Amino acid sequence: MKPYTYYSNWRLYPTFSDLYINAIETIQGGVAIKLSSSKYTVILISVGGKGPQQMARMAVEFLIGDESIVRATVRGITGSGETSREYFIECSFTPARHYEKMGHTSPGWVTLRDTDIPFEPPIDPTTWTVGVNEVERVEIMAEIGNLVSGAYTDHEKAAGIMEDVLASLKGHMGTPSDAMLCLSPLMQFRTARKGEGRVHCSNLVDIVVDFCRAFGIIARRINLWQGGLLGNDDVQNIGYNIQTAEGHTTMEIYCRQSERWIWTDPMYGVKGSYYSTGDNHKIPLSLHDVIPIVNDRDRAGSLYLNLVTQSSPCSFSTWQNAPRFRNYLNPTQIINYIGGS
Repeated sequence: MKPYTYYSNWRLYPTFSDLYINAIETIQGGVAIKLSSSKYTVILISVGGKGPQQMARMAVEFLIGDESIVRATVRGITGSGETSREYFIECSFTPARHYEKMGHTSPGWVTLRDTDIPFEPPIDPTTWTVGVNEVERVEIMAEIGNLVSGAYTDHEKAAGIMEDVLASLKGHMGTPSDAMLCLSPLMQFRTARKGEGRVHCSNLVDIVVDFCRAFGIIARRINLWQGGLLGNDDVQNIGYNIQTAEGHTTMEIYCRQSERWIWTDPMYGVKGSYYSTGDNHKIPLSLHDVIPIVNDRDRAGSLYLNLVTQSSPCSFSTWQNAPRFRNYLNPTQIINYIGGS
């Protein structure tokens, strides 16, 4: 049987952090989890309830004992003595003899079970955004600057921008002409607002993304499309192609205050979403978070959307556009994150 490998897309969701995990190395009798920081010069650690101990070496050492779970707490300290919030790292050890009892040959395993310290990514969130033409940036800020002046978080600012764009372009939705798509996002917005052109998901996302970037909000376009699994090689002669799901363009913004990528969708007025677990924690979700929930009908009822058109959250299961989004986000879709420096 031919194996298929799925690679995690954590690299697609980098975050800003003052502390990162950048390596895990073996040491005599255990492992060392190496940290990096551009802010902190030493760390204060407590492992298994022992300590705390100040370390100039930016590493947390776990010594291997019997089969167990060990938790460490970490605080960063700056050169001036400023102390960070408390982070945690939890490791477990499963010795080889555990497997021997089962008649299975395996080495022992040290596992990083859980942590709130992100892995150091090869890029940072700004890699996923591009600059806006300076002349247009000034014009965008002058045109809608009042919408973000009272907002605190990047998410709130982006939601305000989206609401204004949708209100301005109400009645002008539809398939855009080729000529319309040749215009800059700002000019598309102005042309459609005058009733001289139409916008749909792709250029509507370009408008909102560009407007967000004008205010320093990290935003990126995401294309959802069927990658030719059932593609027609003779489409030019026959005149049509075949797809297992309808294409769509959506977006995410990076909220620096919550240190999260947040999925929004201008075409359908989705300002954000969260999964209800009954503990009243309403953490906004990325598109990567949303996809498996939408494809699990037992869980989809606990997915809630914050919509431009409603004052209270809407359950995905009762949302009128749920069938369409299940099609957009079905497992055959290819997802392209669009960004660049």
